[in-house]
Amino acid sequence: MSREFSTRCAAHPSSDPRALNNRAAAYTKLLAMPEALKDADAAIKIDPTFIKAYIRKALTEQAMKEHSKALETLQKATDADVEKKVS
Repeated sequence: MSREFSTRCAAHPSSDPRALNNRAAAYTKLLAMPEALKDADAAIKIDPTFIKAYIRKALTEQAMKEHSKALETLQKATDADVEKKVS
């Protein structure tokens, strides 16, 4: 149900990065890592300051054994954190 709702929200033309990030989380739990990565990237594209999407992307990359990419993504999260919420 949650995945279906997130898919409908994310399909809306003015997609909310939170909906995409939530759907990425659902894909992660289903072990659908390429789909999770795609949604995390889409959320970042919509809002480059949405730090949770970077974290979701890094966790997905880590699950895919792409540790170098995960570290790069976390560095991008730090750079994008204009309000310095993450330290």
